[in-house]
Amino acid sequence: MVKRQPPQADPDLQARYDALAEAHVRLSSQVERQRERFGVVLAQLSNAERLEGLRSPRPGPGRWIGGLVDLAVYGAAYLIGWRRPVSRTRALAGLRGDLPGLYDLIQKLRGRPSLAHRDGRLETIRFQGVSAAPGAPVLELRNLFAHPRTRSAVSRACKTLLAAGVERGPIRHVVALNFYGGGGAERTALAYARALADEGGHAAVILTDPGPRRVLPVLPEGVTALDFEALDADLDAEERQTLLFLLLQALAPETLHIVNCDAAWRMLLAVPRPLLPVKSVVASAYALQEDPKTGAPIGYSALMVRAGDKVDRLITDNRVFAEQVLPGIGFDPDRISAVHNACRLEDAVDQADAQARLERRIAGLGEAGRITVVWAGRLDLEKRVDLLHEVARLGADRFDFRIYGAEVMDRSDWGRRLADLPNVRVMGPYASPLAWDEDGAAQLFLFTSSIEGLPNTLVEAGWLGFPVVATDVGGVGDLIDPVTGWPLPPEAEASDYLAALNEAATASGDTRRRAAALIERTHSRHSLAAFEQALAVAYPRAE
Repeated sequence: MVKRQPPQADPDLQARYDALAEAHVRLSSQVERQRERFGVVLAQLSNAERLEGLRSPRPGPGRWIGGLVDLAVYGAAYLIGWRRPVSRTRALAGLRGDLPGLYDLIQKLRGRPSLAHRDGRLETIRFQGVSAAPGAPVLELRNLFAHPRTRSAVSRACKTLLAAGVERGPIRHVVALNFYGGGGAERTALAYARALADEGGHAAVILTDPGPRRVLPVLPEGVTALDFEALDADLDAEERQTLLFLLLQALAPETLHIVNCDAAWRMLLAVPRPLLPVKSVVASAYALQEDPKTGAPIGYSALMVRAGDKVDRLITDNRVFAEQVLPGIGFDPDRISAVHNACRLEDAVDQADAQARLERRIAGLGEAGRITVVWAGRLDLEKRVDLLHEVARLGADRFDFRIYGAEVMDRSDWGRRLADLPNVRVMGPYASPLAWDEDGAAQLFLFTSSIEGLPNTLVEAGWLGFPVVATDVGGVGDLIDPVTGWPLPPEAEASDYLAALNEAATASGDTRRRAAALIERTHSRHSLAAFEQALAVAYPRAE
């Protein structure tokens, strides 16, 4: 009879088990600490001393004028169907400050209780932060616990993030995004969150501002989304800033990454840095918005400049901004990183496929007949749809235009005006750039704009092997130059664009060389591997 040997312990298996057990203990401890922070925030808020607030002075002529202007803007937003919720919200907030009595009346008519007392005072509380050192500044915050509506929003936000933390581990990174309308900056913000989650850190994407909404794409397990509009679409600007601040207090993430987010920028301006419980503040800078008359920064750009001393790292999607534009408005070059966005077509079209598509386009240019030009983007004036219309009108004898997209920020009739041209087909919104090329009939790509970073549509056009004619504005020159396409200065006229299209449609050898160089540039710079490598270098890491 053979004596059976006792089983031997596998040292590698034991080591893996010990490491897993240690990680579980560490994760449980981190989750518990985050749970405790939520409890401290909620307890401090619900039991905090309520201040009477500052009594609004009796409205004088200036306040009456300002209030009436706010009322006119707010009324126009509904009477003419204005599709810019952020404008309605700001008008209502201004009205609350100038004419609180009228603000109360409007809120009652809307079925929304006001946070103001009858005499115009706002309920506020004092808040010193969860981990504030003795002597730290004390903030006076809007009391979101004063009414059931806002109290419910805080409660649901906390429950959502706490439950996600318990299930997936503590939230280490917060990406604050204005809204998700499917635009390039918004898709890039989700790409940042995915990349951070892939590194093992749970990330939360918080949509804070009013604005156009589309259904979010499927997010990986390590990314949690929270939309303030779903909590309460009637939160005003100050309430949104306060809610974001309180959630950061509860989460204490390693990083706060701001992407075109009005609430986050204004919160950052209002909160002393010692009370902001994040190790690093990161911001994305895609386009420089300027006053056309004075050249001064406006919009998100103005907020970024004002809060710049509280930002640890600026990330842009192109070298033009990193090396010229941002240093030119006062930012330290050592705090700026260029991270080229990853193209979403990588899994669908490889470089050989792109080259084959280019050869089909070149063959199409050589055949007798009309040339098909693709344009894709928002049908808003910022994208120079007026210029697009003129180019299409002038080129009616040779070119057919396929226009992909719809109005987003502007309420205009440019879609209809374009569709009225005999050589234009307005195709509407598209789910994927592959739609531009589904029948293989398109030969050229046209891009027009007045304000840009480095637009994803250009990256996608280059990835698909399109010869490109583009406005050289913002960071476009980082991708489209005389080697890779036909860049035109911002002051170029419709006749200049038509001449460039004619050249691209005629000089097949030169067209092939430029488009092939663009394929090489996009497939090397804008791959997922290149994006993740650049992000790993640029992104601040906790010690």
